[in-house]
Amino acid sequence: MKQLIKDEAIEAWNTWRGRYKRPERSAFVKSNSSWLFPNPDQIAEIKNEIVSGKTEADQILFGNLTLLENGAFEVPWPRLLPFQSKIEGTSSLECFLLRVRWLYAIENDDDYTATVTNMLRSLDPDGRVFESFAKLWNEKLARYQLPPFGPRDLRGINLAGMDLVGEPYDGICLRHFDLSFAELSMAELDGANLYRAKLSGTSAINTNLRYAILSGVDCHRSMMSSADFSGSDLTGASFVKAICHRAVLDGARIDRTDISGANFTKIVMRDECKSRKSSLSVGQLMFDSDTELSFAVSPSCLDSLPKQLLASNHSKETITSALISSVALRPGMFGISVDLKSLGEALIHRLWKSKKRQ
Repeated sequence: MKQLIKDEAIEAWNTWRGRYKRPERSAFVKSNSSWLFPNPDQIAEIKNEIVSGKTEADQILFGNLTLLENGAFEVPWPRLLPFQSKIEGTSSLECFLLRVRWLYAIENDDDYTATVTNMLRSLDPDGRVFESFAKLWNEKLARYQLPPFGPRDLRGINLAGMDLVGEPYDGICLRHFDLSFAELSMAELDGANLYRAKLSGTSAINTNLRYAILSGVDCHRSMMSSADFSGSDLTGASFVKAICHRAVLDGARIDRTDISGANFTKIVMRDECKSRKSSLSVGQLMFDSDTELSFAVSPSCLDSLPKQLLASNHSKETITSALISSVALRPGMFGISVDLKSLGEALIHRLWKSKKRQ
C-alpha cells in the first residue's frame, strides 16, 4: 500500500463523514459481512511460526480499520487493531486466539449473529446459563487447540453492529463478565447491565451504551471514540489510558470515575439527556497530567463541572489521538484505512482463507 502524504492524510480524515456523524448501522453491518480468519487445520502452524520467529507476528495478528466513503468503516476482527498490542498481561497472539475461538465454537458461521444474540439475551445474573454454552463450545475448541471458555468469559467476542437493545438499566445482563479484547463497534447495548465488567482493550467505536449500568467497569486502554453513554451510571468506572474522543456523556453519572491518562477530547456533556430526563452528575473525577480533555459544548453547560477539572484541560488535537493512537492513514481498497504497516499479503493468503457471511 502506498502511504498518504501528510496533507492527503489530514484531508482524508477531516472529510470522512464518519468523523462527524454516526454511520447507519445497516451500512456498517453490510460492510462487515465477511471476515478473514485462519484455516482450522493451520492454526497450530500459525502459532508455531509466530512463536519461533519464522513469521513476522504483525503480518498475521494485526489488521486495519478501513474508513469508507459512505461514513461506515470495516473492522478487522478477529485480527487485532494496533492499540490492542499494548494490553499488559496478555500477548498479542493470546488475544488473537481468544477472538479466533468464537469462529470455531459456533461452527455454522452463518448462524453466528443469531446464536450470540440469543445467548446474550438469555444470560442470568449468576452466569449459570453461560456455563452450559461454554461446556458445549469447549468440546469443539479442544479439536483446534484453542483457548477454552472459563466462567463469565466473553473475551474476544465480536458484537459489532448487533442489536442488543434493552430497557433503561434493564438490558442484557453482563455483570462481572470479562469482555476484554472484544469488538463492540456500532453495537446497540442500551440499558445493558455491565456492573464491574471488564472491557480492557475493547474496541467500541460508535457503540450505544445509553442508560447502561457501568458502575465499576474496567475500560483500561479501550477504544470508545464517539460512544454514547447518555444517562449511564459510570460511578467508580476506570477509563485509564482509554480513548473516548467525542464520547457523549449527556446526563451521565461520573462520580469517582478514573480517566487518568485517557483521551476525553471534545466530549459532549449536557445537563440532561434529550431522550429521557437524567441529570448530569460529576464528582471526585480522577485524572492526571496525561489526561487529554476538552469539551464540545457551550460554556454555559460547563457550570456544573468541578473547577479543578476545567483548569486541567490537557487537550492535544492530533489525527492519531482523534480515533486511534500510533497508526498511519493509508489508502484501502474501498476508502481510507488506518493501518499499522503494510501487511504481507502473500503470507496471509497462504495461511488464511475467507468465509463469506450471508
